Parts: sequence; C-alpha cells; structure tokens
Amino acid sequence: MRSGDPRRAPRHAGAGGTGPVIARDRVIGALRILRDALREIFDENAYARFLQTTQRAASVESYRDFMRERETGMAKRPRCC
Repeated sequence: MRSGDPRRAPRHAGAGGTGPVIARDRVIGALRILRDALREIFDENAYARFLQTTQRAASVESYRDFMRERETGMAKRPRCC
C-alpha cells in the first residue's frame, strides 16, 4: 500500500484525535446524571440535605429522625385522584 492510500488514513483525521475523548466525556456525563437521579429516587440527597439543615452527623439516630420527618411530611401531603 502507498502512503497516500485512503484506507490507511486516520478515521478522525479532522478531529485531531478528540473523538474518543468527547465520547468518554459524554459517557461520564450520562453516568453522573444517572447517579444523581438514583440518589434522588432513593432519598440519599434528601438525607444529606436533612443532615446539613439539622447540622448533624450521619448516624442511626439521625436516619431514624429523618425517616420520621419524611413519613410525617408524606402523611400531610394531599393525595390526588
């Protein structure tokens, strides 16, 4: 094969080799969004906000108080339909 053969040309000749970097950044961004969504779904973020608001450290007692407060809030919330 000659050096000018198009079959030997780099796949991302115009991108300067940044294609894999951009793809990796997109995957990392998608994984962060997924992680944050799961933290919201499973109340990890709510518990972290509770700890910050009450200025307490994570413990069995603080988690128990968090769950009580959460259950009280859910009971007061009006239900639709």
